[in-house]
Parts: sequence; C-alpha cells; structure tokens
Amino acid sequence: GNRVSKTRTYVNLLLVFLLTGFWHGATWSFIFWGLFHGSFLLLEKAGLDRLLQKAPKPLSWFYMMLVVIIGWVFFRIESFDSAFAFCKLLFGLNQSSTAHFINYLSYENIAIMTLAILSSTTFFLIVKQKVKLLKNDYWVHIIYDASLILMFILSVSYVVSDSYNPFIYFRF
Repeated sequence: GNRVSKTRTYVNLLLVFLLTGFWHGATWSFIFWGLFHGSFLLLEKAGLDRLLQKAPKPLSWFYMMLVVIIGWVFFRIESFDSAFAFCKLLFGLNQSSTAHFINYLSYENIAIMTLAILSSTTFFLIVKQKVKLLKNDYWVHIIYDASLILMFILSVSYVVSDSYNPFIYFRF
C-alpha cells in the first residue's frame, strides 16, 4: 500500500502504529503511545527528516531523545493524568520539580550520571584521538571498558537492592 500515494502511506503508518499500541495493551495510554510514535514518523516522512539531517548532530539527537523519552512515559504510566504530571515534573513545569531534583542529587548520583554521560557519548573517542599522539591509546580502551563494566555492576546492584519492581511486560 505504500506505492499508491503519499496519503495512503501516511494512513498506513498511523494504522500500523495504532495497532502496535493496541497490541501492547488495550488501554488509551498504549494507543496514544502508538499514535505518538506514528505521528512523528509521519512528520519525518513528510519532510522533517530532511531538516534533521541538515541540523547539527546535537540538535537531531536531542529531538530523538525527547520523542523517545516522552513516548516511554506514556508507555509506562497507565493514566493520562499521571503521565502528563510526570512530563510536567520532567521539564520542571511544576512547583515541586526543583525540590525533587535537588533531593535526587548526591555525590553518588552525580558520579554515576557523569560516568553514564561520558560512556554514552563520543567523549572517549575524542580522548582516544588526542591520546594517539602519545601512542598510549590502550589506556583509553581500558578506562572506557572499565567504565562500562562499572556502569553494568552499578545498574545490577541498584536493581537488586531496590524495592520490588516487576518486569514491565508482566502487566500485559
């Protein structure tokens, strides 16, 4: 059906993502999640992708992260009121956002977030390029691998030591 017309392609995309949302669960939040992703895919097919390809990489990365993270809020939280309240909290649009953020900050969390950010960006690749001049680039690999292993160990320890948190697909 995608070779008939653009309109038919757009209808097909929305229908597929509507069905994807319905497949995950017969609640309005899953239907919204499917249509949310389908709408952005439709916008990208309609020309937003050309703008994103011309945009600076950090801006297109930020766009992608924003769409995916907001989409996951609606996937995970069952009621619209709770999802919208969480989005407001996420963007600091309610009065308690600052208090929640400050309560979350500790030296341990700052260290973990810093390590996570450095491990998930091109930071180590840039360092590797700079260190190649010194011909000791194996240390960059060791530090990078150690940071990934440390992040894995910390993630597992937080999951194990945290309160009961069921596997997300047990809801279905």
